Amino acid sequence: MDGRQYSPAHLRPEILQASQGGVMSSATVFIPPATRASTDIPSGTTLKPRRKGDDGDEFAPVDLVTPVFHALAAFAVGVLVFLAVQRFLFDDARDPYKCAAVTNEGRWLESADPLGPPLRTWQPRGCMLHTYTGADIAACIPNRRLLFVGDHGIKAVFRALVHKFKPGAPPDLPSALNSPTDERDVFLEFGGSVTLEFIYDPFLNSSRLMTELHPWHNGSVSTSVSGYDAPAVFVVGAGIDFATYPPLDVNPQRQWHQAINTVAGHMRYGPRPTFLGGRDTILLAPVSHPAWEKLQPEVRGRLDPHLAIDTSRYLHELATVQGVDVLRAWQVLSDDPRVDSVAPNHAYNKWQSKSTADDGMTLLPEVAERRVDMVLNLRCNVVLAETGRRVASACCVRYRRPGWVQKLLVFAAMVLPVVRLWMWLFSSSKLHAVAPGGGLVKHIGQLCLVLVLCFYADRTPVFDKANKLMLSPTRIQSLLAGVGVFGVLTLRRPREGAPTREVEARIAGECRGVALAVYMLGSYLGATKMAEAAGCALLFIRVAEWTVGLLKDRGGGGAVSFVEELVRVNVLVAAVAVVMRDHYALFGLPAAFTFWYGVATATVRVSGGKNRVAAVFLLKLVVSAGLVVGIVSNKTLMASVWRIATAAGLGEWEVESVRRAVLRDAWLAYGGMAAGAIYIAASRMAVNHKGGDIMEKMAVGLAGVAMCCGCYLIVLQFDGSMYACLARMAMYAALRYAVGVFRRRQSLLLVWLGSLEAAVLALMPHAWLAANGEGVVDLGIWGGEEAGALWNAGIWTAAFVYVCWAVRDAGLAIAGSVMGPKEGGGWRLATAAAILWFVIIIQR
Repeated sequence: MDGRQYSPAHLRPEILQASQGGVMSSATVFIPPATRASTDIPSGTTLKPRRKGDDGDEFAPVDLVTPVFHALAAFAVGVLVFLAVQRFLFDDARDPYKCAAVTNEGRWLESADPLGPPLRTWQPRGCMLHTYTGADIAACIPNRRLLFVGDHGIKAVFRALVHKFKPGAPPDLPSALNSPTDERDVFLEFGGSVTLEFIYDPFLNSSRLMTELHPWHNGSVSTSVSGYDAPAVFVVGAGIDFATYPPLDVNPQRQWHQAINTVAGHMRYGPRPTFLGGRDTILLAPVSHPAWEKLQPEVRGRLDPHLAIDTSRYLHELATVQGVDVLRAWQVLSDDPRVDSVAPNHAYNKWQSKSTADDGMTLLPEVAERRVDMVLNLRCNVVLAETGRRVASACCVRYRRPGWVQKLLVFAAMVLPVVRLWMWLFSSSKLHAVAPGGGLVKHIGQLCLVLVLCFYADRTPVFDKANKLMLSPTRIQSLLAGVGVFGVLTLRRPREGAPTREVEARIAGECRGVALAVYMLGSYLGATKMAEAAGCALLFIRVAEWTVGLLKDRGGGGAVSFVEELVRVNVLVAAVAVVMRDHYALFGLPAAFTFWYGVATATVRVSGGKNRVAAVFLLKLVVSAGLVVGIVSNKTLMASVWRIATAAGLGEWEVESVRRAVLRDAWLAYGGMAAGAIYIAASRMAVNHKGGDIMEKMAVGLAGVAMCCGCYLIVLQFDGSMYACLARMAMYAALRYAVGVFRRRQSLLLVWLGSLEAAVLALMPHAWLAANGEGVVDLGIWGGEEAGALWNAGIWTAAFVYVCWAVRDAGLAIAGSVMGPKEGGGWRLATAAAILWFVIIIQR
């Protein structure tokens, strides 16, 4: 270890148990430095009297607080999961796949603040919308047509659909498409595969509409009709023109009812199926209401608000009684309690007001685009998912059934607790059996339970999925400040006489904890640049830490140490990837860690005896960087490597995106290597320096440089750029270690959080986030409003962090049992890797 003699009192329980059995547990090879340091007894601690067994041997004092805490925390997580499952089995039984929720239930995330930004993000109940592109539509319905019939409100939605194929307003589009007064029909064809049609029919009585409706019966095209090109999407809606003065009929409401009943007679009726996706159907749009308070007096005088309100009520009754498919989410119903009366005979709705332009009639492009996405998610999500196309949505999709790997995992998760109970009942030391770290069976059981949680949270409809929280920059900064306050409150000195390695491990762990906290917040809140900057910081810290260890030649070097570190980084990622059927490249940071650890090891180990010569080490960095950039930039070589990876069953990676990631991270990785070498050189100088603490002077100097560079970057770059975020983090780190009071103390909370890095990065995409990081997991037990989303974020985040804590050492202990002693460990690891590869190939 570090040269000190350890008594049995200093050993962890599993090490002591293994040593008393005659064989030292191989899991001790994988105990992280931060964990080893925590086993030492701090100075000033009052030791409790030790118990003596029948044979006179002393036992460590019994710790009752830790097992009780773990039991209560595990029970709380189990209760949360039980409530989520109960909600799915009972409340969601009518719509388990969230097909009806796409167009009927949900909220606009921007609606909480009436004075905030316009409506942009629609959050269906329990799932997320996928933003469709023209390529997605062409892949879903090739050689098909989409038909929209109605007034100018439907025309605005049709225009948003056209812009998915032709973003912006290209001049080659028909003038009738953009003119609010042009009443001509529009016919467009894109790429010879998808046809878009709009029929202007504000009163739903045209002969063209009757011709299109004739082949439809009960929501589908009759099999007796031939020669009819059925539209893949058929949307009908109109009605506001019936509410004009003077009325077009003695009873305009009756006339509108007759028109709607004619359309509804061809639509689906009866009980709603549990799955509505992937089929041709007719959808009825609600009446497009204006924002009454925005209308000009002369326009408002020509509209009858009572008649407009009655039309929406009738559609609601028609959908409830007959079961026709009405796009209720396109219009909040007038009997909604959130509609307030602000003027006689006029209804004001904060959502409707934020969905229209200043004239109160023109629909905003963002709202129209979301309405198109609602229809396309209902029609195309399941089609794209079945063709293997990535859909960032959980709405109206059929999840892939669990395979034999997942079924075996569920079986193990049920059986292993029984095995643990049996071991506890027949153990000579029951308290020791339930204490944390008590045996390999416990670790395997914990890992199985967590993997089952990941699978059912993200690969089944049991847990809801939601968009990431939309918080203002001020609230995000408040959360970051809260993390800083808790970090300051837990500042503690290392124990007196602690070796340099222990102090370095605490410092590195704290740095990782800060970066990991920022990374988690940025990922959950959709602050992409902040999360990207924190990921860069994690990579820089890791490479610097590896470089310091390699230059000090810790662990004896060699292939075994190299493999141990790779296992530490990837053991949980590999388990999650196999169970979730993920590609390894989707785990961005662990994949980057693996690649750059190999590069750093090769750079330092080649001609390692000359690393103390600064010029030689700098030359090695330059040569290494040139080789990496040259290999990655060689498209022919990279294509060959990727073909080999695909043939080996490692997934189809995007070569160009991986190349960009490597080139982007290169300056961080080599900067980390240089920082590690500078730290080693400064440490050697500090040992021989006679004129003060050179490390403190260097920290103060680096703080000044970081402050200048950070301010310069913040001034040059816009405030939300990745480089500005990274500059702020560098300024924090420099100031943190420039002040002597803080430099000699580390935050226990952040050190502990840094020790969870591997578990967090492996589990976060599926147990905390959802849809490969596009959204978040929502238990769905606090409602769909903003308050419920905040409650879910706080409580489930605490549960997720505890799960990562519980499984932190499980992967290392399991990997340690696989490798065993160094003699023959390589063969055992190779066998385990071959089995893992075989499982990946078979289940895919």
